[in-house]
Amino acid sequence: MKKILISDQDNSSIAYYLGVIRGHTKIIALNADDTVNQFQDYKPEVVILGSRLNNGNGFDVAKKIRSLSSDVKIIMISGDTTVKNQALESGCNNFFLKPISKEAILALID
Repeated sequence: MKKILISDQDNSSIAYYLGVIRGHTKIIALNADDTVNQFQDYKPEVVILGSRLNNGNGFDVAKKIRSLSSDVKIIMISGDTTVKNQALESGCNNFFLKPISKEAILALID
């Protein structure tokens, strides 16, 4: 069982991820600052980020998390087709466009 941190400004996306991901510990962060704090507190193996977060953005959060851990898997999922390179340059391991299938999410976290 892995610890998975989920942060997105879109509550429907969070609800979708919660419904898809089973058998793992899920941690929800409500905004950019909370995401970094939750990461430090819980040390999850996987972080799922949106590109836009309340009070910040996923790129800055990915950079901060990457500076804290080189081992964590950071996945950015966004509806914005123009941010893939920025996500990868920010330290994300993967970038996917919304909508993302249940099968793709499960493959990413395993």
